[in-house]
Amino acid sequence: MSPIIASILMVAVTVVLAAVLYVMVSGITATSAPTVVAGGWQSPEIDSKTNVTLKFGSFTEQISWTDIRIIMENVDNNETWTITFNNNTGLHPSLTVKEGGNMSHNLTVTATDVAENRVINQGDSLYLHWNSIDYGRYKLTVLYLQTGDVVEMSGSDILFTI
Repeated sequence: MSPIIASILMVAVTVVLAAVLYVMVSGITATSAPTVVAGGWQSPEIDSKTNVTLKFGSFTEQISWTDIRIIMENVDNNETWTITFNNNTGLHPSLTVKEGGNMSHNLTVTATDVAENRVINQGDSLYLHWNSIDYGRYKLTVLYLQTGDVVEMSGSDILFTI
């Protein structure tokens, strides 16, 4: 074999190895930013001191009702409710009162899925009804259960005040 052919083969093998190494390294170091789900609330409708309707705005991704957990906190008296939705009850949310909650302020939550597609769309709503007046400022935190992340909801941190 002539020295010229040997040199060409060595250069070709070096180029192929460099290309393989580049592909391997770029695959390891390339990271995509995680998608953060964001949504919004429309202005709450307070029709009495015991009834509040909360309408959803739009979301950046298609979110089903069972994909979220809503933590509602009366920041003035440390009452906290956790609202979840499951497939067995359809849109009838299950509701729990965490420690610090006042059981005398029973809360009923009704969800309305306008399109009846089990996906939260703009205009879908939660109707909150207390059996007695529960004055205070209410903060709502929406958790996306698939990742455990807080959904970035547009609007005020304190969503409504009774």
